[in-house]
Amino acid sequence: MKRPFSIIVTLLGTFESTEDGSLIANQETQSVSDLTNTISQLKQVIGEQRREISKLKKRLNGYCEELTSTKKLYQEQLEAKGNLINQGKRVKAVIDMAQLERKSLYEDIESFFKRLARESDQT
Repeated sequence: MKRPFSIIVTLLGTFESTEDGSLIANQETQSVSDLTNTISQLKQVIGEQRREISKLKKRLNGYCEELTSTKKLYQEQLEAKGNLINQGKRVKAVIDMAQLERKSLYEDIESFFKRLARESDQT
């Protein structure tokens, strides 16, 4: 099968210009059936190109869906990481509070023993 461009050139070459600019058919032109075949070939090429475009659109849509799902997964992972960071901050805050409580409790116990020692010395 000829390429679309060469078919068009062949089709256009079957006519020649007259002095007044109108086109007349050459004596050596293709027959009507040859022109019909050429048109059929052009229609086939157009049909093939449409099918190819359709396939490419489907592939492109598939890539878009894949990109969308990848973006969604990335957002979910980013959110999970943010939650872990927040959770880590909360854990650190709890640890800090526990350490303060521990220190306070130690001071209370130390104070209790000092008081107990003073009371036992007084008795």
